Amino acid sequence: MSLYFTRVNYPVLTTAIVAAIVISIPTPAADPISLQKIAQIAKNTSVQINAEGDITPGGSGVIIARQGNTYTVLTANHVVCDVLDRPGEIVCAKDITYSIRTNTGKDYAVKDIKVLQKGRNDPDLALATFVATEDYPIATLGNSDEMVEGTDIFVGGFPAVFGKVGSARDFAFTKGIVVSRNNSPINGYGLIYDARTITGNSGGPVFNIIGRVVAIHGLADTSAKNKTETGEIVTQKTGFNAGIPVNTFLAISEPSIKNTPIQKHQSSTNEPPDTRLSNPQSARDFYARGITKLDQYNYQESVEDFNQAIKLDPKYSEAYFKRGYVYTWLRKYSEALVDFNQVIAIDPNYLDGYLNRGWTQISLQNNQAALEDFNRAMRLNPNYAITHAHQGMAYLKLGNYEAALESSKQAIRLDPNNSYGYSIQANIFNALKDYQSAIKVSSIAILIDPDNFSAYTNRAIARTLISDYQGALADYQKSSEIFNRRYVKKSTSQVQEKPK
Repeated sequence: MSLYFTRVNYPVLTTAIVAAIVISIPTPAADPISLQKIAQIAKNTSVQINAEGDITPGGSGVIIARQGNTYTVLTANHVVCDVLDRPGEIVCAKDITYSIRTNTGKDYAVKDIKVLQKGRNDPDLALATFVATEDYPIATLGNSDEMVEGTDIFVGGFPAVFGKVGSARDFAFTKGIVVSRNNSPINGYGLIYDARTITGNSGGPVFNIIGRVVAIHGLADTSAKNKTETGEIVTQKTGFNAGIPVNTFLAISEPSIKNTPIQKHQSSTNEPPDTRLSNPQSARDFYARGITKLDQYNYQESVEDFNQAIKLDPKYSEAYFKRGYVYTWLRKYSEALVDFNQVIAIDPNYLDGYLNRGWTQISLQNNQAALEDFNRAMRLNPNYAITHAHQGMAYLKLGNYEAALESSKQAIRLDPNNSYGYSIQANIFNALKDYQSAIKVSSIAILIDPDNFSAYTNRAIARTLISDYQGALADYQKSSEIFNRRYVKKSTSQVQEKPK
């Protein structure tokens, strides 16, 4: 599945780190360890990364080395780099001070930051150091090449939920399954999985079943641009997320870490994902096969697997969620609504359940119900930009343009590097007949994400209404080309029943 990802939260090393790199030789396959043990490793090695004054929700990272009293943390570059608007290059603002909070609750000033992402298309990675006399556990890096479809993963980090931001965030640990490996990843995010994450998890570690770090989390999927019955382009949550494989980090960072004492353990995890996918036995096995089918746009077979997972485990909220998501693509909105209702009944704090139920309500033209769902999602996470953008669309559908515009502005304030907020705002400006503003914000959305076809559509509408027919035609053609390339051609070639 060609997923469209967005960052979930948002300056250079001046001192060299010297010591001998420690990489263990390959050893026999290691046995899986308990879930509790992996969670403890994740909690002890994960750190918060906060901007001074908690001016952003904050991010996460993982301790990967120590030399003397200097610790090195691996994280996502966008966590420690507020990117300035310099086309084609990464330039970080220098007026933001960051701190690191360890598992003991102690805060340390970030000493140095090494930006590994040199250009906008490079892997979104960075190294940060801090100095402490206390002993903190060091995470061991694993072999990310072993993380194939069907393998289990675990994500650690500090999500900004229930209104908690910055240093107030609590550690969270979620379990997931690898969905696919992306051969053409966005900013290095080549490992796709279904673990539930949210703003604040960016930069946190992804572990395998033997407690080794195999990726750095950083993207939440807001893909699957869809059309409602009334023609609006909407964005729904697939529940998939992405991390940068640790082998990508090792490949690009060798000059920076050649003298850094990083622990790498190349033991095989001895996990047989092929058996899980070819001969599923448990609810989780059927679910694992279902999400890989979903990733391949094989909607009908994925629904069959989710049906089996739910039959074996009637309280499997993730299976209901994914089946509901598939139903929206098949335009079976009533069935989708039933599934999302079940998701929320099982887990009243399931943020994406409210977001997707809200979009399903919009597809059914139940706009007030959609607004109520987005408001509930906002109470769970008031700092999630996507929720504010969704709320703006609901207000727009209800004709409350002033509230819609304020919601879109808040979405942009929370995440100015996310094109979706600008796309929603362009919809609103078109409704207000402020076509120049619609063109302006659509252009910003396209600058951020050149593949945002809805931004081209919004700009085409505005250009049409100011009689710029040549510009409008070019935008319509570009929008159609992107949509066909990213969704229609792939989906129609691999599904048994395509959206009508």
